[in-house]
Amino acid sequence: MAASGGILQDHRCMVLAAFGSFLGHKPILYAELMAVCEGLELAIQLGHSVLDVESDSATVVSWTHTQGHVRWDYAYSLRRACRLISSSPIQMRHVFREATYAADFLAN
Repeated sequence: MAASGGILQDHRCMVLAAFGSFLGHKPILYAELMAVCEGLELAIQLGHSVLDVESDSATVVSWTHTQGHVRWDYAYSLRRACRLISSSPIQMRHVFREATYAADFLAN
């Protein structure tokens, strides 16, 4: 069973919003990619366009930087994330799991 989750914070680490979604029977990389997409869409809906996005999935971060080939069932979500990233000044970077503890808690 998979879920995605994330937290939006401002530059002072004040929580602006949080989200979590149940995804059903999906692989972990799909859940990580969906968390990025959902977080980007929520931030943009709330009027934030200059973003620093952190993910504990080095694979998903790499995919967004290279826009490379992925499994067919990930392709739509990756294109969606890359389109959002390219439309605004958004930096995407990998962080270790300890830095995303709260987001992991929301997903669980």
